[in-house]
Amino acid sequence: MNESGDIPIRTSDDMIILLSSAPGYASVRDQSCGTWLIKNLCKVFSLRAFEKDVLNLFQLTDEALKNETGPGSEV
Repeated sequence: MNESGDIPIRTSDDMIILLSSAPGYASVRDQSCGTWLIKNLCKVFSLRAFEKDVLNLFQLTDEALKNETGPGSEV
């Protein structure tokens, strides 16, 4: 609440949005592990959540995604 008693409206400054692919593109998904995003997010959180904040965990996940290769990754 601010000085005038109003409750502030949230802005995009308080959000982090994760997308498994760019808008208009499909995600590579394994039937048992899920998308590369989910697979790497789970791995990073399980290994590093005790020592890193959420933003750093997402950055580490992004770094891991840059190293993914497999079906659908050919350019």
